[in-house]
Amino acid sequence: MKTRFIIGLILAALITTVLCIGGLALSITIYLFLAIAVFEVWQAFHHVGIDLSRSALVFFVVMLPFSIHYFGIKGILALLMVTGILIFVTKVLRADLTLVSTSYTFFALFYPCLMMSMLPMMLTFPGEAGRLALVVTLVCACVTDMFAYFAGLLFGKHKLCPKISPKKTVEGAIGGTLGGIVASVLVGYLIQPVLGTSVSLLHMAMLGLVSAVAGQIGDLSASLVKRNVGIKDFGKIFPGHGGVMDRLDSILFVAPIVYCYFSLVLLAA
Repeated sequence: MKTRFIIGLILAALITTVLCIGGLALSITIYLFLAIAVFEVWQAFHHVGIDLSRSALVFFVVMLPFSIHYFGIKGILALLMVTGILIFVTKVLRADLTLVSTSYTFFALFYPCLMMSMLPMMLTFPGEAGRLALVVTLVCACVTDMFAYFAGLLFGKHKLCPKISPKKTVEGAIGGTLGGIVASVLVGYLIQPVLGTSVSLLHMAMLGLVSAVAGQIGDLSASLVKRNVGIKDFGKIFPGHGGVMDRLDSILFVAPIVYCYFSLVLLAA
């Protein structure tokens, strides 16, 4: 528990520092985490004898920064199509007649590749909107997780999804959702004056609500994947916390929701 707490503080300090610095340091950190996350997913499936197309996944990770920098969301769409074709090319060249690994490679192309690519896409927002979106994503995901844990510990009586995650409760989910809403509103009230953005507190509350729900679905989804491949954690890079994927499970689902909310609601007006 002591190690987990210390590593958690170090991670929080690192992420806060990188967010404050912004620019290239922030972009490099995001892409580094993506690369590690993709490796952890590949390793998880390799654990059960399913070999994903490493060349296709490496191609996506390497080309993603250039695709976003020069073409934005259209670049991601084009990269997905090219990578999809590359997956089939590698299958044909190897004369591999099974589609199991192909199907799971496409799965990995979505989870975590596409979902996490929404984090660097936020940096393309005008002004400081991108940094606000990132802060909302990270804070809501972390606070929701924390509130869900303590609410479940104190009040949990009704199981939420016992077959997927036996310890999660309905009361914990409600507590996590409320925590996410409060956290997002506080970000709007305390952080926005620093960034110079002006998103209304009503929109911040809505962001907190959808982020909290998405984050908990992400947590359960990660548990489902790990249960299917027979592992407890995706990795061991963070002692007491597991791997990058174990820390990003909620964020992977929150990021696309926050990106869409900013793009389609806040920045579309």
